[in-house]
Amino acid sequence: MKKVLSIVLVTVLALALGVGCAKPAPQPEPAAAPAPAEQPAAPAEDTIKDGTYTAADAEFDQYGWKPEISITYTDGKISEVVFEEVNKDGAKKRDDAGYNEPFKAKSGVTVGEVADQLAAALVEKQDPNAVDAVAGATTSSDKFKELAVKAIESAK
Repeated sequence: MKKVLSIVLVTVLALALGVGCAKPAPQPEPAAAPAPAEQPAAPAEDTIKDGTYTAADAEFDQYGWKPEISITYTDGKISEVVFEEVNKDGAKKRDDAGYNEPFKAKSGVTVGEVADQLAAALVEKQDPNAVDAVAGATTSSDKFKELAVKAIESAK
């Protein structure tokens, strides 16, 4: 009798432990919050009014030239760009044969061609930082981009 009682007691304890240690039934996960509704795009803060905006270096460089840029916006986009380097008399570097001949011999382009290529690239790309430097005219290209950014910033 003691043997039977012991076996029953051990069986009950084993079952009790098995049930007590069992993993609880999985609970349903709370419902996910609904996704926020899409917001309409805000109007661009950088919209630029139509007009012409300029920038120029404050000083003439060591060779007597000062770069200046004029950027025209039409319908909110850059429509025309003029980039020139002028001397104290107002003469344009692109017209200075004494400067352009050796420049073209060295770089393969004239100062006027550099200015025109940069201007066309800005009209096409609408972003000064997206304009690639003209081979052989890195300094002029960098100055062009710097002044273009200033002119655009003055328009905002």
